[in-house]
Amino acid sequence: MRINKFLSSCGLGSRRKVEELIKKDLIFVNGKICNDLSKQISEQDIVEFQNKKLKIENKKITIMLNKPIGYLVTKTDDRGRKTIYDLLPEKYKNLNYIGRLDYNSSGLLILTNDGDLNQKITKPKNKIPKTYEVTTDKKLTSQELKKLEHGVVIEGHKTLPAEILNANEDKFTITIYEGKKRQIRLMVASLNAKVVKLKRIQIGKLKLGNLELGKYKLLEDSSVNLLTKID
Repeated sequence: MRINKFLSSCGLGSRRKVEELIKKDLIFVNGKICNDLSKQISEQDIVEFQNKKLKIENKKITIMLNKPIGYLVTKTDDRGRKTIYDLLPEKYKNLNYIGRLDYNSSGLLILTNDGDLNQKITKPKNKIPKTYEVTTDKKLTSQELKKLEHGVVIEGHKTLPAEILNANEDKFTITIYEGKKRQIRLMVASLNAKVVKLKRIQIGKLKLGNLELGKYKLLEDSSVNLLTKID
């Protein structure tokens, strides 16, 4: 098995993410640094990351979390701030998050040890829809909302077409099909407005629903399949 697939199957993240670990000389095979992306791993090989022997996770686990504001989407923070892993029991602290929500955002977050699922959701070409409830510091005009739908230029690139529903005063719901860092905040900023509240409520066809803030839920296969369903 190729090393990136092996590492992904061990729950270290998408194949793209684990390739970065390899390039940074963080993966050891049989006691030696391995930076060969084409390396084949056999059952006899001993693979280590951060002094821990890795083995393929036979059972795929995926959970959804309703992230509160004030938590970082990271495994550790050198400034001692709270992270989403503080909300999880020990048995789920090895799961990897798919995508991010910034410190001041809340809502639906997915964590899993399924590297293939991670890749399907994060790969731009798959255009998995993500839906957010947005509150701005002022009411946006219908023309401004149409600009958001048609695409605006942020950081030198025009965003893909989006869908806006339930626009009312300073609130609206937006569905985007890409996942640039702080994308919605930057989109709104391009209209000389500011996001004051941002909550993700859906990924693919999976909805946050009534999951309590700060709580998590183990997903059955039928719910996991909704994450990549776009029809």
